[in-house]
Amino acid sequence: MATPTVTGLENELKLLLEDVERMQSDHADSEFPPEVAALWDHTNRKIEETKKQLELARRRERMEELQRSTPVNHENEGTLAHFQVGNSQWREDPYNVSNIERSFDPEKEGQQFRDRAKLVLERDINFQHPGAKPDEAKHEVTSMLEAIDSKDGNLSRHIVVNSSPLYKRAIGKYIGGDFLSEEEGNALRLSRALSLTSAAGGYAVPVELDPTVLPTSNLAINPIREFANVRQVTVDTFNGVTAGAVTAAYQAEATPTTDSSPTLGQIVISTERASSFIPFSIEIGQDWGSLQSEMARLLSDAKDVLEATKFTLGSGTNEPFGVVTGATTVFTGSSATGVTLTDLMNWDEALPPRFQPGAAVMISKAMANRIRRLDAGVTGGAGSAVWIQTLAQPVATNTGRFSAQFLGYPAFQNTAMSSTFTTGQLVGVLGDFSYYYIIDRIGMTIETIPHLFDVTNNQPTGQRGLYCYWRNGAKVADAAAFRTLKLG
Repeated sequence: MATPTVTGLENELKLLLEDVERMQSDHADSEFPPEVAALWDHTNRKIEETKKQLELARRRERMEELQRSTPVNHENEGTLAHFQVGNSQWREDPYNVSNIERSFDPEKEGQQFRDRAKLVLERDINFQHPGAKPDEAKHEVTSMLEAIDSKDGNLSRHIVVNSSPLYKRAIGKYIGGDFLSEEEGNALRLSRALSLTSAAGGYAVPVELDPTVLPTSNLAINPIREFANVRQVTVDTFNGVTAGAVTAAYQAEATPTTDSSPTLGQIVISTERASSFIPFSIEIGQDWGSLQSEMARLLSDAKDVLEATKFTLGSGTNEPFGVVTGATTVFTGSSATGVTLTDLMNWDEALPPRFQPGAAVMISKAMANRIRRLDAGVTGGAGSAVWIQTLAQPVATNTGRFSAQFLGYPAFQNTAMSSTFTTGQLVGVLGDFSYYYIIDRIGMTIETIPHLFDVTNNQPTGQRGLYCYWRNGAKVADAAAFRTLKLG
């Protein structure tokens, strides 16, 4: 399949926008019929996808133009080419930080590292997370780099140092217990010296394997990241600001206005340490090529399974605050063993109107099926009152993975939500999940356990172990943005 061009994508986007405008004009004075509403949703999702593809295509063209215009050092032609990104220029190996132009200006040094990091992302990094699309992954990390990197380029240094071929080779030998050359040992020591995690021991996971650099989730288990306000940081604590609604009022002539200033508050989210342990045989450890892709899958899966529970039910003590924990305003239904249509409608009405446009519903699979069974008894068939299941054309998400709507809200299933229908059980959360902050501290660290011992005879098992740890946190910024549903 041919790679889409910028011109082709621009034309496609223009036609899609014209389709949306035409639908809006044709039904300006009436609601969309069901078939038009479905087409409207599909077209808008296509617009967003085309915009992403267009940005990626523009970036590819910029890099191709950059490579065509790259000057060559003719004194060493064929061996040492020069690369130029932004205002920085260096020899062929962007990983060689010894030729960074040192300066008393940290920002100047930081820019050199940022330029190198962008080149490395475009040219060399191949993210190995399950389901990661290379172009989209690089675009995501590049955007994060531009948004949160410090003036002195700490994140850029992390990317450059921990994605170099030398570092990946050194980490492979370290995990396998093999002898390291002086050069490889220096690469590990440099990584530790520039660590974002401030870890006393261990080494950074190579960038292309690190799920804290490119957060991923198994959406069947933990879809919260798709709807939450996710931020990446390079510090231990996130400090944000929340605000209440701004009010407005009409005034008589020549009278002072009322104070419509929102009430500002501060949200502070600390990142907490999480960890996992991966045992592996000595033989597997000696084959780094096979282990590294499997390690990416194992780390992403372990992290995702843990977060699926903690982002839902976490206590906030040495772990994230879960959505259910922070959503303190509860709507209680009329039944102890299930829900009624009236309960669901009243639950919807309980959410303040200002939070409804961006709201979504989080429930268990069992709860989804209860709602669908209620719907099936309504005249007109399943989906006519509460639940819309669109198996052929998923709706209301950026990824296109979710295929249901509940009372017009995107509905997603979470395995951590209660599937038990007894008095007092919290079986659903309705709210604007952009008020749920997930803070990822970039950088995962690994340490090796050289030998694992059998618990019965205290003899080596022929296995090593990887102890992996990372930090993140989460918290509800405004409890008013959510309503939980509790069985009566």
